[in-house]
Amino acid sequence: MSEETIIRTAVVTGGSRGIGRAVCIQLAKQGCNVVVNYCHGEAAAAETVALCKAENANAVAVQADVSTAEGCKALFEQAVNAFGRVDILVNNTYGFSHGLGILIMGIGILTFLGIFSPKTGLVGAGLAIVMTLGTLSFLVTTPEVWVPDLGSGEQGFPLLTGAGRLVIKDIAILAGAVVVLSDSAGRVLNQLKK
Repeated sequence: MSEETIIRTAVVTGGSRGIGRAVCIQLAKQGCNVVVNYCHGEAAAAETVALCKAENANAVAVQADVSTAEGCKALFEQAVNAFGRVDILVNNTYGFSHGLGILIMGIGILTFLGIFSPKTGLVGAGLAIVMTLGTLSFLVTTPEVWVPDLGSGEQGFPLLTGAGRLVIKDIAILAGAVVVLSDSAGRVLNQLKK
C-alpha cells in the first residue's frame, strides 16, 4: 500500500497585505497550496504570491469581492480550478477587528471613568456586561468552538483551549463589570438621596 501525500489548499481572504499576507506565507511554509484573495491591489497580491512561491508552495492570486455571494462563488470556483480542492478558509476580517477594538476600548474607558463619574461608570459597566454575555452565549452555545475528541479524554465545553481562555477572560470581565456596576449604582443612589 502506498501513502499519498495530501497537499492542503488554503483560501485566504484579504491575503494580499498585512495579517492576511503573513497568514499566506505561514501556510506556504507549512506546505499548503495558497489562494491569495484580494479585492483591490493586484500588485500587492502578486507580491504575496511570489513570497509564497519562495517558500516552494504553489500559490495563485484571485480577485473577488467576498462581500457578495457572486464574489464568494467566483473565488471558490477559481480555487478549485487551480488546485482541485479547498481544505482551509482563513476569513481575514482585519477591518472589522479595528472597529471592534475601538468599541471595546471605548467601553473600557467608560468603565474606568466610573471612578470619577458614577453615571459614566454605570453606562460603561452595563455595556461591558452586555458585550461579555453576548460573547459567552456564543462560546457556550456553538459546538464548533468546543474541544473535539482527539483521544486525550478532554473534549466538549472549551475549558483551557483557545476558546476556553476566552470563556475565562469574559467571566473575569463580567465579574469586574458587575462590581463596577454595583459600586456606581450605589454612588448614584447616594447622590440622589442628598
